Amino acid sequence: MKNVEVIGMPMKYGCMVNGADLAYQYLKDSLEKILHMTCNNIVDVSFKNPEMHKNDNKLKYLEPVMEINKRLYKKAYNSLQNNNIPLIVGGDHSQAIGSIKAALDYYKGDVSVIYVDKHADIHNEKTTPSWNIHGMPLSVCIGRCDHRFDIGTYNLRPENL
Repeated sequence: MKNVEVIGMPMKYGCMVNGADLAYQYLKDSLEKILHMTCNNIVDVSFKNPEMHKNDNKLKYLEPVMEINKRLYKKAYNSLQNNNIPLIVGGDHSQAIGSIKAALDYYKGDVSVIYVDKHADIHNEKTTPSWNIHGMPLSVCIGRCDHRFDIGTYNLRPENL
């Protein structure tokens, strides 16, 4: 039988909305009671000197978002390798990048995603009106974004979304 492994992802760089990074902190006690386990596996979201627009890039916080998603990718992939079901609880929508990409690589691309949100979150670096990456995770996962968003090997097939 597989165990659920809660992974905390308290990040807000994808949208910079105060509070997006607090979900894990507020839900941790409830999750521990429901799952009868200790939740202490947290992605390190610290980033030294994050710049909103590094190298005149219009996208907001591209470097921290991708670096932190690579950290999440490793934790989620390791959880799958350990025969667990990773449950990522955290911040803004950009965390879908690391979690979905880990599942795609673990299952060699044989993944379907049901994404429930008010918006499709399928903008890319050319179509985003806000320049926030939290509106782009599905484009990253299906491979519609440029090389700066490379993470993992497999992409989500659009028909599996």
